Amino acid sequence: MERLASLELKLEARQKLQGFKNDMLVLKNIWFKKLRDTDDHAERLESFYKNQAHAYDSFRSKFLWGRRPMLAACAARLRDCDDMVWVDLGGGTGENVDMMSSYIDLAQFKAIYVVDLCKSLCEQARKKVAEKGWANVRVVEADACHFAPPEGAATLVTFSYSLSMIPPFHAAVDRAISYLDREQGLLGVCDFFTSSKYDLPLRQMDWLRRFFWRSVFDSDNIDIGPERRQYLDHQLSWEDPAADEPHLQISDSDVCLTLTSGGCNSLHLCISGARRVYSVDCNPAQSALLELKQVAIRQLEYEDVWALFGEGKHPRAAQLFERELAPFLSQSAIRFWRDRLRYFDDGLYFHGGMGKVVRVVQSLASWLGMGRAVAAVAAAPTLKAQRAGWEALWVVRLLRAVPAWALSIIADFAALLFFNRVTLWFGGDIPFKQYQLIMRDGVHMSAYAARTFDGVAQHSHLRRHNYFYYNCLTGRFARDNCPSYLTPAGFAALKDGALDSLAIVNGFFLPTLRARQYTKVILMDHLDWLDDKATREVAATLAKQVAPGGRVIWRSAAYVPPYAAFIADAGFEVRCIQRADQGFMDRVNMYASFWVAEKKAKQQ
Repeated sequence: MERLASLELKLEARQKLQGFKNDMLVLKNIWFKKLRDTDDHAERLESFYKNQAHAYDSFRSKFLWGRRPMLAACAARLRDCDDMVWVDLGGGTGENVDMMSSYIDLAQFKAIYVVDLCKSLCEQARKKVAEKGWANVRVVEADACHFAPPEGAATLVTFSYSLSMIPPFHAAVDRAISYLDREQGLLGVCDFFTSSKYDLPLRQMDWLRRFFWRSVFDSDNIDIGPERRQYLDHQLSWEDPAADEPHLQISDSDVCLTLTSGGCNSLHLCISGARRVYSVDCNPAQSALLELKQVAIRQLEYEDVWALFGEGKHPRAAQLFERELAPFLSQSAIRFWRDRLRYFDDGLYFHGGMGKVVRVVQSLASWLGMGRAVAAVAAAPTLKAQRAGWEALWVVRLLRAVPAWALSIIADFAALLFFNRVTLWFGGDIPFKQYQLIMRDGVHMSAYAARTFDGVAQHSHLRRHNYFYYNCLTGRFARDNCPSYLTPAGFAALKDGALDSLAIVNGFFLPTLRARQYTKVILMDHLDWLDDKATREVAATLAKQVAPGGRVIWRSAAYVPPYAAFIADAGFEVRCIQRADQGFMDRVNMYASFWVAEKKAKQQ
């Protein structure tokens, strides 16, 4: 056994050494070998690749990372198709075919054409086809600008880091599109890229990166400028929804506008049957989270969605992302989640701004000797048991027992430490404008927090009926205590078509409000964040964009926010539904008031 292990180590070391030699050979050809001075593109390619073709795959696998996402995206869209034709233009050694086999059964293609102009790369591809026994794969030494499949049409055409190496790229793209199947044809492209001086925000690169990378690649006759992509483009918060329902009265004719804030309420509106739901947020993280939920519901089974968003953990999150989710996500969502899939290793709900606060609170509870007691409150089988557990916490007993002067000192200290403007903004997402509204009502921040948490502990059973705080205390949801989209019935409704009504907008609220007419608008606490000038503008826009009889709802940290009068003056009948100084609000219980405004009919 020891001898066998020694031989394995020697073999591994020899393979690593050979891999290093191959990499050095490739780098030698890239950096030091002058390209043949000829107008014949095939000759230039052959002179560049001839001595390194055998080492091509191992070296390129280290940095051509876009191939797998591109192939996964194509496979996900073609998984239910058969008798397909795939043309891989600039397919080199046929490595893309090998990669594609991990995403889709190659037998679903009646023909696969690996097309390349370089003789040496084609020879490597033919060896690979023979070794793998791919009976439906043909290697064709030809120009992408002239090749067409004998079948006359292709289901899939791909350019994998090859379009940048084709000087007459217009002709190559035009030729590919000419035989792409008009009904189900798919064009997949991944390549190096530099932006133009003025480009879309997600593509924009600074001057140094544009200049440096174009110069580096140009030395090898590779053009990574923006023209190829441009030509391709040319061708081709927390709020309680249960408390909202009686006042929104959603129907199948409603067009709704809501702030995203994680997206649970947006999905609830879809389940409730709204005809169209526009979910807007200027925070790209919120939009990316909702988009991930949207795509997961469409592409995955219930148990996988539950693991991702119910438990907040999934052992195969990275695999699901690559194969099932990323192919259908927007570029911004892919960029966001690509570097954050680790969130699903230790718990999604322990990450982000709120997640960090939850971690701090849990750590503080443990440090104060209340870790188990707080967990027991979250798991209490009845509201009565929950109240008893809450009252038994030594901090609660202390605050109820100390005299007024001592309580005032404790409150001031807590406000200084936990409820200062910096902590509230970065941890609780409470901006200075909202902080001022609370202060204007004469409510001490410590008293505001105590009213929130004590009200929930006394009136809302966390384990069965309050998934908001249960999630905060445990880092997960329970099967019988979760947002509606995570229930089997809610998931089924969304899967069956209710999700089609959702439109995700990553942008500002006011432009989205101006874009169309709405029958229901959920402002959340958005107007608390704005000054009087901005809230007057929102009120005036609501008057123009909300249909007669339409409803607007919002919550505020103030008992009577000043903008309520602005909305009334704009032609709405405004009513305060609840105030925190008059009793328990709802399962979240974080706001001081809840308002409904109904658009008055126009005067004749």
